[in-house]
Amino acid sequence: MVGVNWDESKWSGDREFMKKDEIDRVSPNNPVSLERVDGHITCVNSPALEKIDIDPSMQGYEMEDGEPTGRLMEEAVNKVRDVIEPSVEGIKRGLKVAAKEAHSLGVTSIHDAHVNKRKFEAYQSLWRSEELPIRANLYFDHELLTDLGDLGLRTGFGDDKLSVGGLKLFTDGSIGAKTAWVTNGYLDDRDNLGMSIWEPEELRELMGKAHHNGLQLAVHAIGDRAVSEFIKGMEEILSEEEGNHLRHRIEHCEMISNQDVTRLKELDIIASMQPNFIGEWSLPGGMYEDRFSGEQVEILDPLGWMADKDVTIALGSDCMPFDPLYGIHSAVNTPHEAQQLSPEQAIKFYTSGPAYAEFMESKKGSIRQGALADLTLLNGNPTEEPEEIESLEPVVTVLDGKVVFQK
Repeated sequence: MVGVNWDESKWSGDREFMKKDEIDRVSPNNPVSLERVDGHITCVNSPALEKIDIDPSMQGYEMEDGEPTGRLMEEAVNKVRDVIEPSVEGIKRGLKVAAKEAHSLGVTSIHDAHVNKRKFEAYQSLWRSEELPIRANLYFDHELLTDLGDLGLRTGFGDDKLSVGGLKLFTDGSIGAKTAWVTNGYLDDRDNLGMSIWEPEELRELMGKAHHNGLQLAVHAIGDRAVSEFIKGMEEILSEEEGNHLRHRIEHCEMISNQDVTRLKELDIIASMQPNFIGEWSLPGGMYEDRFSGEQVEILDPLGWMADKDVTIALGSDCMPFDPLYGIHSAVNTPHEAQQLSPEQAIKFYTSGPAYAEFMESKKGSIRQGALADLTLLNGNPTEEPEEIESLEPVVTVLDGKVVFQK
């Protein structure tokens, strides 16, 4: 039994992560896996622990009094995914269903930042049969770095329907799972500084190898320590270069100092961020307040700071939730000044920003002669009533000149 997308910050009463004993009470015999909305913690029951057979010494395998709690974080989550991953045919069916949802929300292109061999096979199969229902730019799991190098696959390989983006790396976990790598700990546990997925030397070695193999980096960094560590690594890698010609990007960048924003600009790093996180967790009573002080909450996801310093921004959703209009609404209507964007800025960063990030700015992200005919028509103007953006809906979505959604 597999459950996904739970978010304890929206529960009433107890907001603790589930333990195996609690899940055992409702499902004592069937293996159960329940993955949090951010994908950084999975809670399982006793039969699931037996089936997965994870080494207790693995990072992210939580123990209390010598016994597993059933809470699995970071790398341990991937062990669960290995067991429950669908077949190639199952992934193909899922991509088709997901694409229909994307079209209904006005989306015609995605950056898939979690691609393994099986998913790559599914994408290729749909592409070969001309059934791929969305434009996809792929970022591969770090386990495939050597394979990508041996094959000579480089960023930009492919066509305007399916292309190689680069390599996805993680430096830390998430704020929701309390595994983001932070300096001062969490509000309810100052000793918990989160997790560093790699030793600094290992991270820089992987980043350097990807860079020298011509692969764009998409590096997940959320906590302030993770962000600084990523920037240090990029400073070393780009010190021998004239500019960031591979357009390396930092993913999420939720907790960053003003000084590090300046360093991102100086390195010309793309800030790939998710303003829907603001609407989900940054508003009064949200999860950020459970994790940090009020002053910290006000400067998380600082899109306004980024825009003011002319950092290159590419906005997306990370599927939490997927709707771009919700993200645009969140960035425009946030009460926190450091996060605020104008409607025009938010729309630009959701369209031309991601197109630039995948080297497709001449074909996507703007409406002009010679560009791909990927368009969406809304039932209202987001610049005229910005406080109502969330209520707007796509009425027509066009992909490659063909209507793929009509309300």
